[in-house]
Amino acid sequence: MQPDGSKTFAEITTSPTMDERGRGRQFVHIARNITERKRAEEERKNLIGELQTALSEVKTLRGLFANIV
Repeated sequence: MQPDGSKTFAEITTSPTMDERGRGRQFVHIARNITERKRAEEERKNLIGELQTALSEVKTLRGLFANIV
């Protein structure tokens, strides 16, 4: 959560590091901010929904015109 109250999404990768004998020594954590990717995915989902609705309306109009002609 950001100071302004907005959400931040992160992708976290954890990898162990080994000593010279191959024993686990510590973990390295890498965090990537994927907030923009999540926003783009949500926008894409919304646009697909809008396109599906518009296509459905076009098909309905096509059916109406077919009955008139």
